[in-house]
Amino acid sequence: MQIIRVGHVGGRIPLPGPPEFGAGPPAYLRTFPVRPLPVYGMSLAALSAPGVRRVVAVGVASVILFAGVWSEPPPRLVDRPLADYYARALAAESEGEPHKALAMLNLLLIPEETYVAVDYSALPENERARFRRGVALAFEMWGEALGDDFPFRLVAEDPDAQVQLRFLDDIKNGSADCKGEIRSKRRIQWNHEVHYSEFTAEIDVSKFGRGGKFLGEGDVTHIVAHELGHALGLGDASARDRIMGAVAIGNPYGKLHASEVEAVKAFRQLIRAQINRISSDIRLAEPSGLVPDTAG
Repeated sequence: MQIIRVGHVGGRIPLPGPPEFGAGPPAYLRTFPVRPLPVYGMSLAALSAPGVRRVVAVGVASVILFAGVWSEPPPRLVDRPLADYYARALAAESEGEPHKALAMLNLLLIPEETYVAVDYSALPENERARFRRGVALAFEMWGEALGDDFPFRLVAEDPDAQVQLRFLDDIKNGSADCKGEIRSKRRIQWNHEVHYSEFTAEIDVSKFGRGGKFLGEGDVTHIVAHELGHALGLGDASARDRIMGAVAIGNPYGKLHASEVEAVKAFRQLIRAQINRISSDIRLAEPSGLVPDTAG
């Protein structure tokens, strides 16, 4: 069982307005079995706070046309809630909120140099080296596949890092077969001139496999790479020869399938194309600063 909470909190800000992100509950709780294909649950809610409008929302299914805004649909391997988030970003632009759209799209890319700190303190000293290697291999796997476009940076334990990864005895709210969970939150604020965004996440990984034995290095690699795949936009897979498939404890697949890498690259390229288009439209709409010639 895989459980993921993904939050989105957004609100208008006054001009010039520094970013002051408000706390909010997760936008939705999505629960699905790893096998067979995922089942999705979505909800829509609105929150209010003094002086600021905040919205916590999950969109409906993505489409190709939003009020005149054409877009290729995200690759089929992209997780449905993130495809919906992409669709909502395009909808925001079509509704006259281009800076809101840019903030949302930038968060789908994950900000560059997003730091991931790992807490190994719950592990016995003699187990930590193996778990460290497993985590490092997961990051190397995605780093080699995406090159400079891999947004995550593995760092020493740091309470201020945007992403915190920890090892637990078991995953709360998950079945005995659930070995990993990611909870992410996307916060945005915007007005008609500027936008701000913030991405944070928590990744929990079980310490144990079967029979109370600690996970092996390959198990850790598969699970951590799987959760990073979710952050990059991928949904779960039913096939076992995928990093987004279920981990076989003791005999993990532990490799990125070409289709997974291609889907992530295509999704990121699609997002960047929309960012470039919207940014260009904003620049074209700005006053030129030229004074009209009234002589004559």
